[in-house]
Amino acid sequence: MYKYVLNFIVIIIILTSCSEDKIQLSPISLDSSGNFYNTPEEMEQAVVAVYDGLQAIGQYGQYFVYLMEVRSDNSRQQSVSNSGGNFGDIDLFRTEAINPIIDLVWQDCYIGIQRSNIVLNRIDAVADNPNKNTQKGEAKFIRALTYFNLVRLFGDVPLVTIEYDDPFEAFGLGRTPSTEVYNQIILDLTEAVTLLDNESIRPGGATKNAANALLGKVHLTLGNTTEAIAALKEVTGSLLPNYENNFGIAN
Repeated sequence: MYKYVLNFIVIIIILTSCSEDKIQLSPISLDSSGNFYNTPEEMEQAVVAVYDGLQAIGQYGQYFVYLMEVRSDNSRQQSVSNSGGNFGDIDLFRTEAINPIIDLVWQDCYIGIQRSNIVLNRIDAVADNPNKNTQKGEAKFIRALTYFNLVRLFGDVPLVTIEYDDPFEAFGLGRTPSTEVYNQIILDLTEAVTLLDNESIRPGGATKNAANALLGKVHLTLGNTTEAIAALKEVTGSLLPNYENNFGIAN
């Protein structure tokens, strides 16, 4: 009996001696959100991660092709029964909410938006960052592009412009009227125009011309003809004489 009591006392002493500050340590050998985003080099990596989101399977990596092209007259799903009919259902406009393609598109878009929000939330705290304005413009451009795709695919969608570090805080988010989403898209692109240059700091990166072109397309989608003309007239440069060359790797 005394042996068991002694063992119990020893266990209690061991557990109580492990104070909270000793057992809840931040990673010291791995990057985490708590010890990252502090230098210009780390912020550059964060911006690259924003671009990386665009090539996710649920975005331009694969599924946008089906949601934006296969449903048009430009292409079709060769066999509507492949992959359990998930791709065929999209082609035939009989998509259900349980279709895993829809789920991944939604997920990957909001992962990309979260990455943009992280950059915009943390970038001002980074000292001596020579590319701060450009990186802000890039994050705003990509966030606007992602929301433009979302609102055209789903209509009203949750509008998130802050960084969430606790997933539980986002559970109560509802759908935002599409008019408010479009207002944010226009605001992001308008600010991106002022922050970006016509020459990108990286191959294929967002530019002032790209922001003006997308802004014009957004206004055309909304039927704002005057605003669309004003934005598109700001796009500089010359068109390629051969239209086919627009799709070459070099361009």
